[in-house]
Amino acid sequence: MRGAGHREFAMASGEMTEAQFLTFNLDWIGAARPHLAEGGVFGAFIDWRGLYVVQLAAAELALRPLNMIV
Repeated sequence: MRGAGHREFAMASGEMTEAQFLTFNLDWIGAARPHLAEGGVFGAFIDWRGLYVVQLAAAELALRPLNMIV
């Protein structure tokens, strides 16, 4: 919703190329991953347009899907 008191997120409106979005996800998930305890659960929230990129980044970082909430 526009006009909700905050500006649009740069990565939410297609300003990043697919390669840039993959790098972005590899960077932030990679930075968070060392803080996971063995057997820990990591959550990411994304709409359907970027889901496959987040899944690709997670797979490259040796994370496996547990569940999906739609």
